[in-house]
Amino acid sequence: MALVATPLDHTELMRIQGSGRNKLLTASVMILSLGVWSGVVAPSAPAKKRTKPAAEAAVRFELSSRTEDFVDFTRGTAKTAASAATTSRKLRTLVLTPKDAKRKFPLFVFSHGLGGEPELYRPLLEAIAARGYVVAAPTFPLSNAKSPGGPNLFDEPNQPGDVSFVITQMSKDSAVNPDLIVTGGHSLGAITTVDLIGNSCCFDKRVDAAVIVAGTANVFSTGKLFQGAAVPSLYIHGDQDATVSYSLGYSTWKTAQTPKWFMTVIGGDHSFGIAGKPELLKATGAFIVDAMVRFADSRVGVGVSSPASDVETTKALQRAVTANPKVFRLESTAK
Repeated sequence: MALVATPLDHTELMRIQGSGRNKLLTASVMILSLGVWSGVVAPSAPAKKRTKPAAEAAVRFELSSRTEDFVDFTRGTAKTAASAATTSRKLRTLVLTPKDAKRKFPLFVFSHGLGGEPELYRPLLEAIAARGYVVAAPTFPLSNAKSPGGPNLFDEPNQPGDVSFVITQMSKDSAVNPDLIVTGGHSLGAITTVDLIGNSCCFDKRVDAAVIVAGTANVFSTGKLFQGAAVPSLYIHGDQDATVSYSLGYSTWKTAQTPKWFMTVIGGDHSFGIAGKPELLKATGAFIVDAMVRFADSRVGVGVSSPASDVETTKALQRAVTANPKVFRLESTAK
């Protein structure tokens, strides 16, 4: 019997009522909430030999922008109600690069949410890239805003492989230091990121750090969660999120391995300005960018020891909280 992917509206992502597939999702969410996936404190991945980027933290780089069409011929794209199955996965990827030919920069791969696309997040991505990162943001084949038949939640298990493929392709870029890699995502993209750094189905050992924004663990993926090597991770979640509930995001963080940090956005909704709302990015969203970059810099930035210090990461994030006490609360596993 052929498997046909069907679309799911973004507002239904974590709905706790309804029938059919929503009941399946509800049951799975309940399992997660009850803690069936128990966290295990695992050793961090072995330290990498790395060349430190030369950029100063205070510098804001001018950027170049391009689009790459990466095609993975080793994996296919499922049939949908509006399109036939294909034997490859095409990943149109927005690439933002700091303008400095003499330097190599860390790579930051960002995953969009359900019904999103990189352009929706462009203000956020440009803000990150301007701080000294090559940013690559793929458009996932079936969960983006223009997917045939509508955005499809159930293709998510294929998306961690998409991110790994983009990392492989971007590691060949002359502006990228392939030993310094950060991944991040929002909503369904955050769920993809959790799979990439915490699920045995799709763990990518090249990732040095991860940022999970308004996400949780995937209730559909196979594999064991948080059982392998630990990837330092920052979870950011609004306490008024009505799409992926705050309790789900927090419970995923609680079960994740150390080192890990959790930043509560006080009064924050599901997007708090990072997706499609440039005017809000200048307010609350700007604080989100600051926290994300402080975290990334503390793991792969200028002068960072190898392996990076968890205590220094905590101090960096605490500075963000101190600067914005009405915006953030911070919890950490580091002293």
